[in-house]
Amino acid sequence: MFLTPDELLELTDFKTSRKQLEWLRANGYPFAIGGHGRPKVLRDVMLARCGSQAATQRPRVRLP
Repeated sequence: MFLTPDELLELTDFKTSRKQLEWLRANGYPFAIGGHGRPKVLRDVMLARCGSQAATQRPRVRLP
């Protein structure tokens, strides 16, 4: 669902929420701001931006 605080730190290389928000804006990542003022980034968004095949594959429905 959302990146963990450690994953967000790894993505942005910043520990403070203010710097993470600046980095996310500068790099065009969509995010929401949680109740504590911390950015929330969807895991699927990060995977798609980093070129993961898992993020681009969709489940297939097989009809009889």
